[in-house]
Amino acid sequence: MTTVAPTCHAADIAAFSIASGLCTFSPIPFTESAMRRAVERRMARVIASRYGALLSPEQLSQIVPDPHGSLFGSAARVALFIPLRRLFRRIFKLLAWNAAIDNVSRTYHLGYLLAVAGARVHPFPDPLRLHEAITTTTSQIGVHPIRELVRRALRGGYDMPNSETSDDVVEALRPLGESLATILRTYANKHFAHAEAVLLRELGVAT
Repeated sequence: MTTVAPTCHAADIAAFSIASGLCTFSPIPFTESAMRRAVERRMARVIASRYGALLSPEQLSQIVPDPHGSLFGSAARVALFIPLRRLFRRIFKLLAWNAAIDNVSRTYHLGYLLAVAGARVHPFPDPLRLHEAITTTTSQIGVHPIRELVRRALRGGYDMPNSETSDDVVEALRPLGESLATILRTYANKHFAHAEAVLLRELGVAT
């Protein structure tokens, strides 16, 4: 099976994914998840618009929902780990890097599958159903198989651009996004072909 997500979108999706990964290193407590959701919703809006779908904020929050659980619980866990971060700074730096790689991979899968849905399903799928289909797909195929490829693409080039808006950040990350997209297209084509097949099955589209 040949992948159907338009190649012209791949670098954009990769740039958004790298921006999502950068959110891991936010210096402001409790903001990482909110920043990452904002990046992913912006990506979803851009992808959907290219297939004629103008999604409302409510629809975008269905595709990229808020996490379950209370802010207090998250804050308590972060507060608990602050002393440990100070004691084990190097370990947490490594864990943060690994978390960033995971976030890049997760967001890339989201963007890629959104592009597949836009290319193969007309009109653009219902956002809630699309979220459920993407969640099922990623749980079946996993997002970790491409971690080493992401790590290879980002090695030595993962700094926050000096930009003021999210659009500027994504634009500044586009060259790195093109490198990541090329690596994934070259070495992970079978993985994403499988992802497409699972997604389209979940959406009831014949392949």
